[in-house]
Amino acid sequence: MAGDNMLFQLVITDYEMQGMTGCELLKRVKETPVLRHIPVVVMSSEKKYSDECLNAGALRFIEKSAKLLDDVETLIRQLGSQ
Repeated sequence: MAGDNMLFQLVITDYEMQGMTGCELLKRVKETPVLRHIPVVVMSSEKKYSDECLNAGALRFIEKSAKLLDDVETLIRQLGSQ
């Protein structure tokens, strides 16, 4: 979709937020026709949310840890090569 006038090319969100979870945000993105093509990555220190988010359409679920920065850099490189 390169060249399209997209507002966002990627959404990275934390699972724990005020007002809604990252999975709820993911579901709203996927339910919105103009946004549903945008990949969403959800992060949390709680691995127990991974299946919920992946089943809802997350591109990736990243467990927050000391190596989080490395994971994000790897993800950006992988998305850049698509």
